[in-house]
Amino acid sequence: MPELTCAVVEDLLDIYLDGDTSDETARVLEEHVAGCPSCETLVAHRKRMREKLAKFALRPGPPGQAIDTADARVIARARRRLWGTVLRYAALSLAVLLTGLTLAWYLMTPAPPGLYLARIGPSQLILSSRSTDGLHLPFLWVARRPGEEPPAMSAVIVTFADGSRPLRLAVAGVSLEGSGFGLPRWRKGTIYAYEGPGEWTDLGDGPSAFHPESPLGLEPLWENGGSPYVAKQATSVAVVEEGKGWYRTVAETSKIDLTVVQVNVPLLGPGTVDMGIGFDGAGEPWEDVFHFHLTFARDVELLDIIVPRALVPFHEVKAEAGGPVIPLTLPRPAKAGENVIIVSTPVDDSAGLHLASPLLVLRVDGETRYAAPGTVLSWQGPLRDAYDFVDYGT
Repeated sequence: MPELTCAVVEDLLDIYLDGDTSDETARVLEEHVAGCPSCETLVAHRKRMREKLAKFALRPGPPGQAIDTADARVIARARRRLWGTVLRYAALSLAVLLTGLTLAWYLMTPAPPGLYLARIGPSQLILSSRSTDGLHLPFLWVARRPGEEPPAMSAVIVTFADGSRPLRLAVAGVSLEGSGFGLPRWRKGTIYAYEGPGEWTDLGDGPSAFHPESPLGLEPLWENGGSPYVAKQATSVAVVEEGKGWYRTVAETSKIDLTVVQVNVPLLGPGTVDMGIGFDGAGEPWEDVFHFHLTFARDVELLDIIVPRALVPFHEVKAEAGGPVIPLTLPRPAKAGENVIIVSTPVDDSAGLHLASPLLVLRVDGETRYAAPGTVLSWQGPLRDAYDFVDYGT
C-alpha cells in the first residue's frame, strides 16, 4: 500500500473510528498518525467530538441547531451502536432473569412434582351418627409447570392396626392457597373429606361449609360390644382417585398418630354444659398447654375424656384462688353451676398436623351421653418435616 498523506488520513478517519477499515489499512493509518503530530491532534479532536455527539444520540438537538453532514453521520452511527448495546444488555438481562426464575422454579422446591400429605401428629377423629364428621387434611402440591392443578381426588381411606374395616371419607372439596409471585412451584391446600355424602361450599377467604345430603345420620362402622365408644389406632391415610372398577393412590402417609373414635351413645342435648377448648395459657404453672373449660347447668357425672394419647394424663385446676392443681380422677361428679378447668401438657412435639377433638362421655339423669367441645388444630414444623414426601407418580 502506498504511503498515506494527511489528506488521505482525514478522509479515512471516520471509517477507521467506526471500525470499518481492514486490519492492514488500520495498521498503515496508525503508523502514519504515530509519526505525524498534525494527524495525531486531528484524531484526538475527532474522538472528543464523537464522544460529545454520542451523548445526544438518543435525543434530538435543540430546534434550529445546525449539524453538518459529517456530524449527522456520526450521530446516526452512534445511535445505531448505542441502541445495539442497549438491546444486547437488555437481552442479556432478560436471559439472566429467566435463568434465575427457572432455577428458582426447580431448586426452591421440597420434592419432585406430586401431591404430598401432611404428617399427622397426635390427633383424633370423631365419628358419630352425624353426617358432618370428617377430616380436613392438609397437603402440599408440587407442580410440574406453572398453573398446573392437583389431580382428581375421590376419597380418603384410613386403615387401622387391627385390620378392621377401613374408614372411607368422600372428598367433598379441595382448597388451594396461592403460592405468591408464582414461586416456588409448590402450593399448600386442604382436602375436605366426610363420612357421609353432601355438598361442600368454598367461601373463599371465609369459613367453608359442608351440608350433608341426609341429616338422619349414619350406621356405625364397627361393632360396639355395648361400649359407649370404640377407639382404633390408624396406621395410614391415603387419598385415592376412583373409577368404574379401578382406583389409584394419589398420595399416602404412614407418618401418623391418629386415633379414630366411633361414638355409640346419643349426643347430649344443648344447654347442659358450656365448653371451650384451646392451646393458650391456663395460668401458672400451666402456660401454653391444651386445656378446656366446662360449665355445667345441671348435675352430671363426667365418666371419660377421650383425646389423642399425647394429651394424657389430665390435671384439674381448682377454681378457688390459690387452689391446687391435682390429677383428674374419673368418674368425676359435677354440680349444677360448677366450673371445671382441665389441662394437659402435650408430650409429643413432632412436626405436622395436631388435631385435638376431645370427646366427653357423661351420665345425665341415668343416661349415658356424649359431648364434643369442638376441634383445635395446631400446625408446626418446617416444610420438609411437616409433610411425608413419598412420590406416587402423580
